[in-house]
Amino acid sequence: MIDKPGTERTISNRFDIIDKSLHAIEQQSRTLKQYFQVNEFLINYPNIEYIVQDMLSTSATVASSDLPVKPKYAVEYLKMYAAANSSVVTFDSKSGRLKHISGNGKNGGQVTS
Repeated sequence: MIDKPGTERTISNRFDIIDKSLHAIEQQSRTLKQYFQVNEFLINYPNIEYIVQDMLSTSATVASSDLPVKPKYAVEYLKMYAAANSSVVTFDSKSGRLKHISGNGKNGGQVTS
């Protein structure tokens, strides 16, 4: 079999296209994974919000370790809760704790976002 001139270049171009395509697919896969993680995080927020409200009705603070989720998510949930309820709670990023501003936590579970 006799190779035609330029065949090697054409094959090289095809491999370049395949490599670029694989890179694009990997990037899209990472984006989708991140989207699904954030989506699940947001879907679960109302459940965590209820737990935090319940804890604040009996305690002045809620620690990230008190929540039934991974620590990195717990901190983010507490930050979101503090942002939505800034008039009644504060979040201490050093300790990872949410604190009821009045300090007594006796709000009847009526903290709302």
